[in-house]
This record gives sequence, C-alpha cells and structure tokens, in this order.
Amino acid sequence: MSFFLNLERWHSPPSLGKMRTHAMDFNTDLLGANQSSAQPRRQSCSQLPAYRRRKPDGIGTGTRDRGWLEISKVLLGRAGRAIQNDTVLFLSQIWITALKQGVKAATFFWPVSIPLERRILTMLQWLHLPEGESPYVYAMHSEQPDTYGHKVGPMSAELNSPLRLIDRIVGQLMDGLKQMKLHRCVNIILVGDHGMEEAHCDRTEFLSNYLSNADDIILIPGSLGRIRSRFPNNPKYDAKAVVANLTCKRADQHFKAYLKQHLPKRLHYANNRRIEDIHLLVERKWHVARKVPEGKRHCGFAGDHGYDNKINSMQTIFLGYGPTFKFKTKVPAFENIELYNVMCDLLGLKPAPNNGTHGSMNHLLRSPPHRATMPEEVSRPLSSALAPAGTDDLGCSCDDKNKVETSGCELQ
Repeated sequence: MSFFLNLERWHSPPSLGKMRTHAMDFNTDLLGANQSSAQPRRQSCSQLPAYRRRKPDGIGTGTRDRGWLEISKVLLGRAGRAIQNDTVLFLSQIWITALKQGVKAATFFWPVSIPLERRILTMLQWLHLPEGESPYVYAMHSEQPDTYGHKVGPMSAELNSPLRLIDRIVGQLMDGLKQMKLHRCVNIILVGDHGMEEAHCDRTEFLSNYLSNADDIILIPGSLGRIRSRFPNNPKYDAKAVVANLTCKRADQHFKAYLKQHLPKRLHYANNRRIEDIHLLVERKWHVARKVPEGKRHCGFAGDHGYDNKINSMQTIFLGYGPTFKFKTKVPAFENIELYNVMCDLLGLKPAPNNGTHGSMNHLLRSPPHRATMPEEVSRPLSSALAPAGTDDLGCSCDDKNKVETSGCELQ
C-alpha cells in the first residue's frame, strides 16, 4: 500500500483507529533501505537494490529504462506480452517463498480498474474455499493514497477522501473476518512503501543551465536524477567530467551530483552493472530535468517521492495486528528490509537468503520462533610466534614543543 500519511493528521479514522489501539503500532517511521521510489521499496522488503537482478525503476522511467529492456528480452518475448507467474523479478517475495515450501498464496496487486471493495470481497471469498483450496498467505495493494498524493500533494485536505476509503475497506475486511470467527486468528500487516513530499514544476533544476552538451546525455528526471550517455560505449563520454560540471556551480543549487561509487553507503546503490554511473540527490520539494521545455507547460502534480530516504517525509507506516504480535506496543524505527523475515516468522516459513537480519525484529513478536545464535568458536586463539619488537621508546619527547610560550606576550 502506498500509504504515507500520519494517522494523527486525520482525526479518528474508525477502523484504522480501532486496529491501531490493539496493534503493534509503528506509525510513519518505517525506514526504506534504499531510495524512496515505489517499486524499489516493494522489492527491498527483503533485498537491497544492488543485489536484485532487476534494476529498480526511478521516477518517470517505467519500462523505458535500458536495464529493464535488457531483462525484458527474457521476460516478454516477441509479442511483448508480459509473462505472468514468473519468479525472475521476485527473488525473495513472501508469496514465492510460501509456494516453494508448499504453502498456497494469493495476491491482489493490480489492476486499478477493480474497486478496492471488490478486492477485499474477493479475498474474503478465497477464505471461504474448502480446506486445501483456500490460500494461507494473502497480499493486497492499494494505489489510491499514492495517486492522490501525487495529484494534490501530501498536505491537501482532499487526501481525506482516499483515507476514508482505506479505512472503510479495512473495516470491511475486519467485519468479514469477524463473521467467519477469524478476527482473532489471523495476523495482519498494514504497511506503506514510501512517503510523499510537496513538489511542483516551478521548482525544477534544468541541467542545460549547467552543461553545454546536455543533448549528449539521457537523464531519468524527477526527484532522483540518473544520468547515462545517450550513445552507448561513447569514448568521449566522461562521467567524472559530467559530475565536475554539476558540482558546486551555483550558490542556490538544489541537487548534488555523485558518481555511483561515491553515493552514501546507506543507499546500497552502487554494486550493480545496471545502475547508472551518475546520480543526482535532489533537495526535497525539487525536481531535475534535462532542459527547459519549449512553450507553456501544464504541471500535473503537487507531490512526489523518490528523495533521499533519510528525509522524514519519505518514511511511512507499519501496523501489525494479530495473535503473534505484541499487544498495544509502539516500537522504534526499523528498515523495511527486515519485513520479509518477520512475515516468514508469522507464517512458519524458512526465509530465502536475503539482506535482512533474521531475529532482529523479535521484539515485535510475542513468541519469536527464531533465536539468532552466534557461531561456535572453531579454534582457540593462538599466541603470536613473532618476537617482540622491543621498546617503544624512541628517545625523544615533544613535551617541550607543546609548552605555551608566555614570556614577552602576556595577555592584557
């Protein structure tokens, strides 16, 4: 769920408020392990971006991204039809882990043409299936908060409408579970994939104001700029020179250019050949674009995400409810990369290899099934066979040099 709003901002959401009263509550501070775009955040519930086989898509890239086109040759085929039920893109997704361990899973991620009420009703119908046919793992996505957040901005009163809708379908889900006497038997996680920040076309940096050869590059524009050469294997393209031409050129510059190997290590976004050589970390509320558009333009958005994940507005919500979670507990911030192991613990599954730390979220659970243990010592430490190097006394002292001279220059 693209859910970025602080529930305190909307007064008394009935269903969410009731669930929150009894739940493991972690509101608005779920930290992303990488940049705050939607698909990378969804993927990073178990893996860091540099270790995924699919390249994360940033703002405005979609399937036009070169790295995506490269892998799509395997996935799409000649007719361009997307291959369903393919596991290449989902290395450690919880439903794939479940299926591989003989546990039936059901997901309702898309399409947007199906109303949320129908999605919830469908999931409740799946629960009514006979034993052996009914799935054990369920997942559903809601795009409404994200859609409205982009359109009207995160501070708009118009966001109350999608919030009421989310609250209503959560109530619909809980009512259905209660009718089946399952409301005390299931574990429910409500989680967002990113936050939202105010943004507008008027706050845009154009690289043509910095580069004389802006036509020679391809920029993935928006809140997290990525740059590559327009012409592959161009011997004249020098990423270091481009970064130098984009660094500290104006006092009011609203982005900072990095070679990917110099990006902050906390982003985990360098060690992959599909990641562009140059990245622009953009100041919150701002965008980057390649060149000034010709003629009058219409700005169709008032909010965006994809900014540096340390910015508070890029954080999101986690709420856990059910018999396995601790009761009425608020926990400190944690990274979303730890969610996969938590979900495996809830379902009794063995996690696939991932970048999270299994057991680090045990404080969320009443009776954690996994206890992290230190590896046994395989050998005793041995004393060094090397002879002592001798005395450390070099026969000199710096004490005289460190004395403060006071003669002839007494303080007045």
